[in-house]
Amino acid sequence: MNTAVRTAVDTFSGMILSPSVAENLHNQTLHALRLVENNLSGTFEQLNVKSLHSSSTLNELTQYPNLFRDEIKSVEKLELRMAIIGTMKAGKSTILNGIMGYDLLPSRNTAMTTLPTEILFSQHTEQPELILKSELISTIDEISRKLQLKSSDCNLSTRLRNEQDLMIVMQHISANKHITLELVTCGQSKIVDSLKYINDVVRISIMLNIESSINSTWIPRLKVPLRHSTSIPQGEFIIVDTPGPNDSNLTAHLRQIVISELQKAALILVALEFIGSDSTAEVELMKDIKTIQEYRETDVPSCLYALVNKIDQYIEGKHNPVKETEAAVAMKYNIPLANVHGVSAMNALISYTFRQEYEEIRKKSDVTHERLMRETNSYRMFMQQALGQTWEQAAKYINANLLPNIAEELWKKSNYDSFLHNTLGIVSQHIIPICLTTALQKCIYYIGKSYEKINIRKSCLDIGEKPLLETLSRFEYVHQELHSIQKKAEENTHQWRCDIIKFVDESFDEAASRSKHVVTEILDDESTEHSSSHWKKLLIGKDILYFNTKDDADLFFETFFYSIKDVSESLMHALNWSIYEKVNRMCFAFQNHLQLATNDICDSIGMHLKLLLGFEVIHFESVSKLLNITNFSSALTETQVVVSRRLWYFLWLVKGKCQVKMNQLSKKQLEHTAVDTLKENFKKLKQYAIDETENRLQKVFRSHFDSIEKYLLEQSNNIQMALDDKKLEKKAMENQFNDLLNTLSINKDYIENTLKEINKYFKN
Repeated sequence: MNTAVRTAVDTFSGMILSPSVAENLHNQTLHALRLVENNLSGTFEQLNVKSLHSSSTLNELTQYPNLFRDEIKSVEKLELRMAIIGTMKAGKSTILNGIMGYDLLPSRNTAMTTLPTEILFSQHTEQPELILKSELISTIDEISRKLQLKSSDCNLSTRLRNEQDLMIVMQHISANKHITLELVTCGQSKIVDSLKYINDVVRISIMLNIESSINSTWIPRLKVPLRHSTSIPQGEFIIVDTPGPNDSNLTAHLRQIVISELQKAALILVALEFIGSDSTAEVELMKDIKTIQEYRETDVPSCLYALVNKIDQYIEGKHNPVKETEAAVAMKYNIPLANVHGVSAMNALISYTFRQEYEEIRKKSDVTHERLMRETNSYRMFMQQALGQTWEQAAKYINANLLPNIAEELWKKSNYDSFLHNTLGIVSQHIIPICLTTALQKCIYYIGKSYEKINIRKSCLDIGEKPLLETLSRFEYVHQELHSIQKKAEENTHQWRCDIIKFVDESFDEAASRSKHVVTEILDDESTEHSSSHWKKLLIGKDILYFNTKDDADLFFETFFYSIKDVSESLMHALNWSIYEKVNRMCFAFQNHLQLATNDICDSIGMHLKLLLGFEVIHFESVSKLLNITNFSSALTETQVVVSRRLWYFLWLVKGKCQVKMNQLSKKQLEHTAVDTLKENFKKLKQYAIDETENRLQKVFRSHFDSIEKYLLEQSNNIQMALDDKKLEKKAMENQFNDLLNTLSINKDYIENTLKEINKYFKN
């Protein structure tokens, strides 16, 4: 049995699986994939040699055996791939450096990552290594030679948008002082410089319109040791860093390389900036997420994780609280709330790196500030991050031996412990089921797409060229008609939006009014609610409450806060279900309204294809998602708890000062403050719920029309393929199509049965 498989089983969390069972499952999956890949490859090779050699559509079919081979490699190595995606300034490289515990991936204020980079976490590596394919090195060298010819271009600075870093690279290339790339590079600075050079050369070549033919299998690979105590998986765990989807310098070819990497990934880590990103970038992120989900039978939110980076930039009163932002991200991207983490990647990286360097010095000699300044790379940045701009003055009063404690506190504030344990740690312990089931699901999808295309093309063999051309013309007309219907439907969307917002608005206003009644009731001396609470005992029979000590005030406010929090949560839970049910009904009605508007056009497409081909083509499915009650409930509850905690501060400022000696608070002031706080809470939540329901309504609209358009385009492509087949010998084509359909059907059944067997062991 493969050592990686055995080790992974031995450390498996939450499942009792003997090594022999795991070995059987692993071998069973590999056998199924290899058998199907061999069958498909043989069949497609015959098609290529015999009759489809001249067909321009052959590549559409031959890509599937190659994708099968990728899945076989993943299962052989027990390879689990996670792709990190995010906008340019989300800090993807810093996030990954924090995970690695090494500052290896270069970053700058402008876009840096141009080529995807693989990061392989290995237990058998002591120092980081950058591994490059010889083909990539040759290509970069060739591009550099072409760039030398452009170095004297008088418009060079303008064409490079005056980016100083890129201009320096061009100067080095012109003077033949550029970096010499090696197959294996060790040492942190050399690795960083090599990756910078590769990405900058590719970026400059794009900006200067120099063609390059970089293959998706040539991307750089970092092999790094496991530095954190979190259990990173046995076998192979790979995270792929990708360029930002909003990077304007990404060519179609490079974008295809990114898509190729996303298709290989079983998991997606979405990196978002805490203070937000533009809507265009978010749309592109959603496209990347759909790329990885495409082969699955349904959207699987469990494969999605999100990091809300740069939480250290939070300013109270200016930004939404971290928990509130996490909840909003969970709702927007349909990610389980437990999979969303607010982090500070910079704090994590700096604190971890400093502690490592500190320990190295401590082993050799006494530690002083001077020695740390002289012998470490991270001291200055760590001190500034931990103590602020005046760190040099503060350092005079801090013993150097206390710095590891400060670093530990900075690490805790980064929230990386939670992320590493609850994301990478848990995922890594489920490498076998994720790896095996994902590979099988992908292959079922690939077979299904192949079968559909071949079946349509086979049916078109008996149809004349004229009807096929008429069908293409008809589809073009239908496409124009669809746009007209969409435009008209968009005009009617306004009223639906107003109705939904009105309902949400009224629901929250009613809850806010209800909160006043509940607060008045619990403050009433005759009320039995909260009678055992510390604050209630102090208030009974009094209109004015005096605090003699700060401790008395603290205890009162703390116990009163939890009572008000209970009020807020109770009202919120009732409101949350009411909104969910009503909004979902309204969204369903809206969806039905859209379906009625497009029924005729969809029926005409389906009917035309059925009459043309002699069988019913699988109809498109709308991929729109309505409100998810679990996520919606969790998001609103988490949001309101954070806001309601501000009650303490509202109460504290009643007298406008923090001193409590001889301070007093009337029951009326307490009631008004509590009610105002709850109203403010519901006001924030109301806007949150309105934004979410509006967003959901737009998704229903867009996904409905996108689904029809995608379906129409796919069927047009199939008809075009069938027209290409007319150039070839009919009988030979028919025999080959029959053989292929039979092969595909048998192999799909075999893969599906294998998946059922695997799922018996991995139901959870």
